Amino acid sequence: FSSFLVIALICEFCFKKVNWVNVLLFVLTLLSTQSTAGYLMIPLVIILVFNKRKYIGNHMILTSLITFFCFLISFGFNNFIKLLVKINPELFFKLTLIEGESFGTRLEAPQIDLMIFKENAFFGVGFTEYQSLFKEFIYLYGINSQTSTITGIIASLGILGLIFPIALTYGIFKLKNINFVSKIAILVVFL
Repeated sequence: FSSFLVIALICEFCFKKVNWVNVLLFVLTLLSTQSTAGYLMIPLVIILVFNKRKYIGNHMILTSLITFFCFLISFGFNNFIKLLVKINPELFFKLTLIEGESFGTRLEAPQIDLMIFKENAFFGVGFTEYQSLFKEFIYLYGINSQTSTITGIIASLGILGLIFPIALTYGIFKLKNINFVSKIAILVVFL
């Protein structure tokens, strides 16, 4: 759900005149979801806002991102996660779980989809059979939900399902009024 709110915020800032009532509603709703992924995508929206408003240029954004990733590497990703957990334990504790339900689900669910795709790559298994197969794997791998719409579509439709992520990527890069950095940020949110 939080991904859709982030997408709505991106659309609000990138494709039309900003309606600040909508922005306020989207932000408040996003905050109320208590979604770790939603909170971690907020910086992408902020980059888009500053980039569109010409407060900072593309080179400044790229420099900032490179600096941030160098900081993560030098500070240590684990230390960064610990810092987030110290700031808000309820929200970010899921990032520290190595064998937790949430962590396992986020890693295993797309892999299950790709296993289903591998077994039926040409035609896929169809949406009904996909749901049945996925439910079987839920019990085997101890996961609680399907987390990747794109890999689910690929498993369901086979090679034909690859059209969706390819078309999505192509469409994002064909947008005319949005610069490269913004296109990458939008693509990260969608994928």
